[in-house]
Amino acid sequence: MTSEILIMNKEAVALAADSAATVQLYGTDQKKIFTSSNKIFQLSKNAPVAIMVYQNSSLMGIPWETIVKMYREHLKEQTYPALKDYVDNFFQFVSGFINEKMQVDFFAPIIRGLFQEIAQGIQVKANEIIGTEGGIDEERVKMILKSTINNYFNLFEKCELFPAFLNDEEGIFGIYRSVWEPLIINEFQSLTLDEEDSKHLLLIATFWLTRNINRDDYSGVVITGFGEQELFPSAHSFLFQRVLLGKLVFQEESKLWIDYSNQSCVKPFAQSEMTHAFMTGITTNFENQIMQSFANIIENKCNKIIQKNEEIKSNTQPQMQEFIEGIKLESINDWQNQIGYLKHAMSIAPAIKIVEYLPKDELALMAETLVNLNSFKKRISLDAETIGGPIDVAVISKKDGLIWIRRKHYFDPSLNSQYKGQCSK
Repeated sequence: MTSEILIMNKEAVALAADSAATVQLYGTDQKKIFTSSNKIFQLSKNAPVAIMVYQNSSLMGIPWETIVKMYREHLKEQTYPALKDYVDNFFQFVSGFINEKMQVDFFAPIIRGLFQEIAQGIQVKANEIIGTEGGIDEERVKMILKSTINNYFNLFEKCELFPAFLNDEEGIFGIYRSVWEPLIINEFQSLTLDEEDSKHLLLIATFWLTRNINRDDYSGVVITGFGEQELFPSAHSFLFQRVLLGKLVFQEESKLWIDYSNQSCVKPFAQSEMTHAFMTGITTNFENQIMQSFANIIENKCNKIIQKNEEIKSNTQPQMQEFIEGIKLESINDWQNQIGYLKHAMSIAPAIKIVEYLPKDELALMAETLVNLNSFKKRISLDAETIGGPIDVAVISKKDGLIWIRRKHYFDPSLNSQYKGQCSK
């Protein structure tokens, strides 16, 4: 995980990101945290545009750093009138960057692992019966096989279909069938599959590609800065999942902009507990606990009214319970609204207001401090330090472009003089 922050006013955008990256070995619970990951990159050599990534540091196994730097070479001297044009052009580049062979090479081991998981599940259930009953006949094995495959099929079929594939799922099934069939033969060679079993396995593999099954398997991408004809900055954030048959699977997470009616913005990404506390005056977890405690108190008081009031007749008790339930929900809602108003009036609004007037160096300091707060909170907690390492800070302004305030290197710049001539790469 990570902690990142974006702060904007009419003059500039400040970006800050920690350097922690958590790696989990596939198929295990083993994790390793590194603290040297780069998450902020210049998107164009000539334009005031940058990109920041979080969650997964690669797209389909290709590091975002590689993708961004190759896009920069592709873009060359080209500039666009609006930031949205850079977003569209970057999407188009990424969609064509990962070709069909690369897609097959990436997906095949994952689908093989999925088939192995299904086959092992069948074997485990069969072994359990052998262990308790001393043996198992072929018919019983077939029942376990069908039940296990159908469970996966039904579970995956219920998952949301990516909008990009609303009309293409059947075509993808046909295209990848020749890729998945040898995997099925290899992983289920000791089991007897009928035509329905084989088709369901093929569909399970197709669903994994076309449906939102693993919701944590995404990269957060933030593109921000100024278009050639834009006086004020803006930012677009997306959740990227994969490229399949020239289509980029993504979800727009937020769109932020500065204008005369909206002159400042503070937006955290990934882990943001202390940023939320700074901006609102209360941590998210503490607020949730207070809300739950208040709801429990109200519910207990309402229940006592019903139980203790001996004047309530049995035939009117359902109506009274319904009335009190309405009062309970209304009280909780009113309390939430009041807390929300107080948070905004006493903490959020003043902080956002001062951001309007911050000069570039103060924007950078604020962004760095907020990430530092999240990092320090992790350091003194019992949780894994999934935020940490050096904090990179950059400021983007209309004419200065991207300026690094703090930037780590994996090498000593004084020993690599050639780097000075290509520092924008």
